[in-house]
Amino acid sequence: MLPTTTYLIHFAVTHSEFRIPEILSVARTYGFTVGLPPENEIDTTRPFMCVKLEREEDAKLLAGRCILVNL
Repeated sequence: MLPTTTYLIHFAVTHSEFRIPEILSVARTYGFTVGLPPENEIDTTRPFMCVKLEREEDAKLLAGRCILVNL
């Protein structure tokens, strides 16, 4: 199933270059897909990013496991 629900992520201000790799790593570890914005729309200077996820449980896993995502 493809990700369908949009979630707003609020990132920590530090280590912006690790945001996307961290999200993708957690998703890969737990076996779910993250729908990221097109590469030309990703702005690592902003603390927010919209992603698409299939289930709310996936969002909870990201929030709980990513150290660069603020709760």
